[in-house]
Amino acid sequence: MPTQVSRDDYFRAAMQVLAADGAGALKIGVLCRSLGVTTGSFYHHFGSLRTFVELLLVHWEQEQTEAYAELAAAAERPDVALGVLTRSAIGLPHRAEAAIRAWSHLDRQVAAAQSRVDRKRRVILREVLQRTVDDPLRAERLALVGTTLLTGFQQGDPDAADEIRVLVAEYEFLIRCSLAELAERR
Repeated sequence: MPTQVSRDDYFRAAMQVLAADGAGALKIGVLCRSLGVTTGSFYHHFGSLRTFVELLLVHWEQEQTEAYAELAAAAERPDVALGVLTRSAIGLPHRAEAAIRAWSHLDRQVAAAQSRVDRKRRVILREVLQRTVDDPLRAERLALVGTTLLTGFQQGDPDAADEIRVLVAEYEFLIRCSLAELAERR
């Protein structure tokens, strides 16, 4: 009996391929073999590798950015919203995202998606911080520090899960210090 797979199955497989072997390994045959399906299945779902890449990038943006933005926005308390974002930052598929970052230097479409994701993550974080920090400039700077921390981590050793936890804890400490300083000024 043939294996039935969904678009989401292809997207998960693609992220695994990216994490393991980088963008150069993202080929139709590789994806189909990893899922145990024929190339006909791939073409049925996507039509072409270019269409697949377009949809993969949209999926990645939705799953790893928009979904967390919605959760953070729904949180009534800013500390809960920040917790949602920090847990999501820790849980990102860092190795796959590092591969996407490398790929973005070679492909305009990927570069545009990467830029959108980075920009959205910064805006999302800034909006959460503005709910806590009443200084818009400080909220912007803290958002820049947070997103730069994430990007830098992914460019370094994205397999160091303990390291990202420590870095995020340090970032949260920086935010608490910033809040304490602002409270003292009042």
